[in-house]
Amino acid sequence: MKIAMVSKFPPAKDGIGIYSENLVKSILKNEDKKSSGKAAKKEKIKIVKIGENDSDADYKISFGSLFFYRNLKKIVEKENVDLVHIQYIAPWYGRITLNWPLIFAMKMIKVPVVVTLHEVQYDEEDKSFKRKVLSFIEKKIIRRAKKIIVHTPKQVEFIAKKYSTIKAEYIYMGVDARKNVPKKGKNILFFGMIGEGKGAVDLIKARKELQGFKIIIAGRPVTKEYENLLREEARNTDIELKFEWISEEKKDKLYRWASVVVLPYRWAPYQSAVLHDAFSYGVPVTVTKTGAVWELVDEFKCGEIVEPENPKMLAEGIKNTISKYKAYSKGVERYRKEASWDEVGKKYAVMYEKILSHSRKI
Repeated sequence: MKIAMVSKFPPAKDGIGIYSENLVKSILKNEDKKSSGKAAKKEKIKIVKIGENDSDADYKISFGSLFFYRNLKKIVEKENVDLVHIQYIAPWYGRITLNWPLIFAMKMIKVPVVVTLHEVQYDEEDKSFKRKVLSFIEKKIIRRAKKIIVHTPKQVEFIAKKYSTIKAEYIYMGVDARKNVPKKGKNILFFGMIGEGKGAVDLIKARKELQGFKIIIAGRPVTKEYENLLREEARNTDIELKFEWISEEKKDKLYRWASVVVLPYRWAPYQSAVLHDAFSYGVPVTVTKTGAVWELVDEFKCGEIVEPENPKMLAEGIKNTISKYKAYSKGVERYRKEASWDEVGKKYAVMYEKILSHSRKI
């Protein structure tokens, strides 16, 4: 069984690229364990990585190119691929072309196509042109795919209701569980790419309600203008700003320092890699109830959930997370068991086998 995995891959600095690399490794690791008995008789999975020019993939193509569909089709045919698995986030596949080359490729390819939606367009009240376009593209992607993978049960329910389909199923995002970090004081970490939708301003405004806490905001702002705005907001506070690309070594130190990871997002149609990094280190979280970012926190009781754009409630949520640290740590541990990369790799392998078994019978 040969799978084409279409995604960004390292060394490109992208969270979903790292996710895809971990997914490939977990699937292949599980395949290597099939050495005896019934499992050994099953067809072994091989994966062809298709990435962009700055990746270490087996094939490199431009995702935003008008010729994406043609290039992808050639690779699929050359490699005699049985199934194509696309990691999807709208901006990758062409802002100007509105993802048309990807949608056309899904029609042209003659093998089953699985799509992991890393964004699900929840906000029905948002009547903006941007959201209408993203929802339109999402509908087309779902219609063309053989199977849709999302990361939470609520996302499955939403897709089933909105698009009248049973194509979607959830597989948790995957956690590389590290040794649990003991709580050290009252240390608040905000981490990741920093745009207006991430709510860093709300955390800065919550500072006056958080006496006795230390706060670090670490990551790279999306624009210099927004960086300047954040610096101005934090000018008269003791918040430590680390506005740079954070290496894996520095990230490790930050998460080991943190007592609570805060995600005060204002807009979050995705499952957050930052959230899963926190879980990897066994750190509870405080999140806002927006998009899908709060759903696993609610399901596994991993921290506090507060309304977005409310600094006072955010501060209260952080305090409550610290006060209930032991209980929330147990919730994090439950999720780490359910979403270990080993378990995630097994679930994808089973899903591939089911799709191809069904396709071969038709």
